[in-house]
Amino acid sequence: MSSGASITPGFNYDEAVTMLELAQQSNIDAPGQPDSTTKGLPPVPDPPANWKLRSDLTPTNTTLLDNFWKVWQNSDNPKQYAVAVRGTVGAAPSILTDVLLPMLPARMQIGPAEMNFARAEPDSPVVAGVHAGFALSAVLMLGTTDKPLTAVLTQIAKDPDAELFITGHSQGASVALLLNSFIYHSPHFSQIPTKAYVFAPSKPGNDHYSYDLDQNLSVKGLCFSVINSQDWVPQTALTLQGLKAMNQPNPVHEFNGDPNPEIPFLLRKLIDLVDDAEKAVQRGLEHILGKVQDKIADESLHLLDPHGQPSPTAVADFKEFVGSMLTRLLPSLNYVTAGATVPIFGVPGANPDDNGQFDFFWQHHLGHYYEYLKAQYGP
Repeated sequence: MSSGASITPGFNYDEAVTMLELAQQSNIDAPGQPDSTTKGLPPVPDPPANWKLRSDLTPTNTTLLDNFWKVWQNSDNPKQYAVAVRGTVGAAPSILTDVLLPMLPARMQIGPAEMNFARAEPDSPVVAGVHAGFALSAVLMLGTTDKPLTAVLTQIAKDPDAELFITGHSQGASVALLLNSFIYHSPHFSQIPTKAYVFAPSKPGNDHYSYDLDQNLSVKGLCFSVINSQDWVPQTALTLQGLKAMNQPNPVHEFNGDPNPEIPFLLRKLIDLVDDAEKAVQRGLEHILGKVQDKIADESLHLLDPHGQPSPTAVADFKEFVGSMLTRLLPSLNYVTAGATVPIFGVPGANPDDNGQFDFFWQHHLGHYYEYLKAQYGP
């Protein structure tokens, strides 16, 4: 990535490689990070020397869901920062994040607190929705640890010329997309120009969320999702699309949600079966969400205000907000990809050097993403 350059629209190979290298660095020397060395993987180079880790802006501990991230600054162009979000690690809270599939509204206001990942759609029967696990991760990253991102963004926003790159891999990529949306829709941080390169993201929300992200950022050349055609992770979260996820009016429902009286009886029964299956999945996942809510309620949190100062009075409000957001589920599991897709075509096959240890993440590792990206998009 060229030094001293400002953010410009469009896919840039050098920027993408640098962000991939920063994403890889979020896995190194991180708290609670298990050894993830895999034999046979192509190595990922270190980031360019001009990108320096900002230890004073990077947390020293993880969130309740084991989220972790690092903040970097370009020494050749000090107005440029980067946030690199770590992906899933082999710990129960981190894995739980991936399977918290109920969808939450992308816009939530609970008391004075707001969490907006998309535009308002007051008259639409179907609204933007986001993956509950990734949304909760974003909320915890913004409001907890010893270096909450809200305080970091506040510091960055003090410079009117500051720019921010956002990156991440796997779960970290999905959370990074939501963070990008949050910054865009925030009245406090929307003035910060952002550009995102994420790698192997799971689907972060529904089609209405993707429409919003793509119109505001992807179409303008400011948000890219790099996806390996042989990687299974970007094909999750698995979609169960019922008719309640479809815009109205449609052949089955009128605009007010009433069934179309003209549809045949058997078709209506089939529609009911699909709706019942979706509800059954939701009920099971609501039980898991309740456990997460209980854990947050029992946890001793230490929150900082937007100025980075301890704020004990914010803890109760934060717990109330999280508890309330987990009760506002949408009746949909219609997950789709988001961000302008940059496809890389992987070579099919398993790990040739796994010593009998099956590696079902073989095509998912950033080493392959680096090699494929270099071969297919490099100079």
